[in-house]
Amino acid sequence: NYISSIPLLLSQIEGVLWDYGVAKKKIKDEFNSKILIDDNGNEIMDTNTNSPKQANLQLLLTLVLDGESKFKEHLRDNVYTSNFRNPILHGREVNYGDEQRSVWLLLLLFTLVDKTQSRA
Repeated sequence: NYISSIPLLLSQIEGVLWDYGVAKKKIKDEFNSKILIDDNGNEIMDTNTNSPKQANLQLLLTLVLDGESKFKEHLRDNVYTSNFRNPILHGREVNYGDEQRSVWLLLLLFTLVDKTQSRA
């Protein structure tokens, strides 16, 4: 059922990315944390607000996937965008259920898991 698999795969890919950010010590190890940490594990503070800096998904991709990468560019430019991920997960796009998108996301998940396990 592609209408079910696509939002589930989007969520799983995103979850792996955040967990990998924690494993690489770029994100603070707390429940649902988006707080950036430095190489010593200290929170990086935002000097304008005097509160911890928080990562978004675009920044997380650059922190956890090293260097120039077609995979990273693909996730950034084609998956986690206001044209694909956001409308599906926020209920604005309802005609997204097709085999090609589902298989495409499944392959992205497998690739991401392989990348994170080989670099952990």
